[in-house]
Amino acid sequence: MVTPRTVATVDVGAGAEALEPLSWSTKRELTGGALPGQVRAASGVATGSGTIEVRDPSTRTPWTSSKIAPGGKITIDAALDAPALVPQATSYPVARMVARSVGADGALTAKRDIEMADDLTSLRGPVSVPPFMYDTGNGLVQIDAAWVIDQAARAGGYFATPAPVSSAILSAPLCGSIRPEVGTVNPGSNPTPGWGTDPLGRVYTPSGSYEYTPTRPVNVGDVLYATWNYVGITDSGIELRISGTVYVYAYANSSGFVGISASDGSSATGSYATFAAFTDDPTRVQVKIERLSTTQTRISARGGPAESWGTPLTLTHASMGTFTYVRTRGCIGMQLTTVADAALWRRPTAVIGSSGSPLTALVAPTKSDAWSLMQQVAASTLGALWLDETGVLTYRGRDYVRGQTSEVFTGAPLPGAGGGAIVAETTLVDLPWSVGIDDVADRVELTYTPPDVVMAAAGQYTTTVWTSSDIVAVSPGKTYQTYIDLETAVDDLAPWYPVWDAGYAASRMSRWAASTQRDGGGTQPASNALTVTSDLVTPSRIRLRITNNTGGVLYTAGSDGTSQITIRATTLVSTGEPVTIATGKSAETAINPLAVDLGMWVQDDAAAAAALSWLKTATSNPLPVLEGVEMVPDLTCRLGDVRILRDPKFTNLVAKVLVVGVDLAATPGSLKQTLTLAVLDVVEGDIAALLLRAAVATEANLASYITTNLGAGATEDQLGTDLIGRVLA
Repeated sequence: MVTPRTVATVDVGAGAEALEPLSWSTKRELTGGALPGQVRAASGVATGSGTIEVRDPSTRTPWTSSKIAPGGKITIDAALDAPALVPQATSYPVARMVARSVGADGALTAKRDIEMADDLTSLRGPVSVPPFMYDTGNGLVQIDAAWVIDQAARAGGYFATPAPVSSAILSAPLCGSIRPEVGTVNPGSNPTPGWGTDPLGRVYTPSGSYEYTPTRPVNVGDVLYATWNYVGITDSGIELRISGTVYVYAYANSSGFVGISASDGSSATGSYATFAAFTDDPTRVQVKIERLSTTQTRISARGGPAESWGTPLTLTHASMGTFTYVRTRGCIGMQLTTVADAALWRRPTAVIGSSGSPLTALVAPTKSDAWSLMQQVAASTLGALWLDETGVLTYRGRDYVRGQTSEVFTGAPLPGAGGGAIVAETTLVDLPWSVGIDDVADRVELTYTPPDVVMAAAGQYTTTVWTSSDIVAVSPGKTYQTYIDLETAVDDLAPWYPVWDAGYAASRMSRWAASTQRDGGGTQPASNALTVTSDLVTPSRIRLRITNNTGGVLYTAGSDGTSQITIRATTLVSTGEPVTIATGKSAETAINPLAVDLGMWVQDDAAAAAALSWLKTATSNPLPVLEGVEMVPDLTCRLGDVRILRDPKFTNLVAKVLVVGVDLAATPGSLKQTLTLAVLDVVEGDIAALLLRAAVATEANLASYITTNLGAGATEDQLGTDLIGRVLA
């Protein structure tokens, strides 16, 4: 018999206490909103809930001076006395929740009945995502919709990468956006084709580097600390740059390799001891950078906060003065600080993957509570969002949760969980399943909302952003300032010229008019009578300043007596009209249509087409949903895992499945675990892996393989259909 050993820490009004757990249960399930059961793997949001009974030896009640009260934190960790079945002799997290209610059967009983749920308190606060715009002219990588989830998560106190420490002179989370939290990104940074998801479930930039301006230069004599995460590449790090190709590059990797090189070709390499016990964030590394002189830079590295610094490497290079730029290379969550702050090693409380939905612009501020905003983005991108058993906020995009990954993800986002195949004969009590016609759609209709983009040729500045309606009087020597809130997003504001300047066509550049009389009359002022500037506070908010350089009052009126202040730019983005694409039968003949509105969180035509293609594939044929699957308890099996399910004895089922529900119930002598599994459709990566194993290298090989396995006349399209419900790994 599998016997759980449970440790519970419960706060019922007097702070955290280790109370004896009599029994407990937890329930987690992804819900797919408007999507049918078989594609629940594509979209879902989960909040865990449960109950726990504990023995409280105190005599506290809601009326005593030391009161019992709900709202306190609860932690449950369990281990199984069944190491021969599953390697779980160590303790695993089961729940990190809060008490929703506390009760007792009577005044004399020591048993306390507690209802508990995931703690969403900090995520219920308001959050406002500022407007933004992706500027192709500046060579910036597009923003992934996962960045919006990251912004909402950070507002609620959940961090995929550490929050900026007080000594940071540069901090770039690189979680779906290259925009920094401290410092500024430089236009023209090396762009990348998009964002990916690594095997730990984190969004990352697959290639390229980005140049930033820190809040202060890096001077000779400085001692700085660069801290970042790897993304599975050979080495990663930062360049301290002056201009062009003048730089010093400090880098390291998770194998304990560290190096330093300079643009003059000089280099040195060494090693440092990776701190194996530091499992909170196993790909994080820290490099100390010491600018000894203009010609010498020294680095050392470490892989954990309790680790000693590795043997320093000193590089002698060409003379280099003050560094004014920093370029990241292949790293995420990078901070450059003046102090080796312990907070740089904080355990991640969020794991956020790529959504696969690039965003061109967000025109107006999005205001919501953080949890609702994250749910909205997760549903629109057909992804999944939940708090896991450790309290870590987790988001995985559509491709990731349907198994379109470089490898099948079989563990929790952070180390400590196992994984692997679920073999029905040895690990399942039975295999109940259901399949229904309601899960099949004969027409799939998808709506998304791309923005309207008006972009002038570079340097032409012919796009009109705003024109004043009021005449402003500016006193001599004074400055008039106002803020303009737009219902659009703009970029690259034009320089200012008076309306009578003929150096450019009248339809170009930002323009101002001035007169000595409100009706536009009087002598025309000089071309430098006013100094007008405009700055972008956000892409949807402009600060306008008008300074009168003369000794008399000037009015912003043209010769016709109307106000003539016109702001122009290169790019103007407004909310576009919804676009609907569909596949399958016509709207008139469809009997069981599926309509999904992805809103403004899908703006890219290719991303929308990919979502439609997958929804069509997933709903063309009924796929079974396996509910109430009781298994030999495995505490490493968690919500969101992609696993391989094998039943060679009874059903011949071999399939990739997504764990979309996990129920655990423990009593003093037993633990019961029940799963809900969604069978995942075959994806292109599966077929590619199958053909690679079968040594199918040419078109002739492929034709022969299809004929051999599917019969004469079979097509390549039929290969995917035939493999539905069967795993290829």
